Amino acid sequence: FDTLHDATDGAMFAQRIGHETRENYGHAGPAFVRWLFKYADRLNDGLRDRIKAVSAEIAPAGASQQVTRVVERL
Repeated sequence: FDTLHDATDGAMFAQRIGHETRENYGHAGPAFVRWLFKYADRLNDGLRDRIKAVSAEIAPAGASQQVTRVVERL
């Protein structure tokens, strides 16, 4: 570690990183989803069209409806 951010040594810095990642794990994804739902009415139809286009690229040709639904959710 080149910069220890006020830690006394590398071990202490690593412990801080471990603690902070455990404390803050999983916040960004749910916050993004909340934001997305909050502003969904402002999103243009281009986003929905792009999601469908990417889903069509990922799903194999002739895929079942079940596979298509999984790809769209992904």
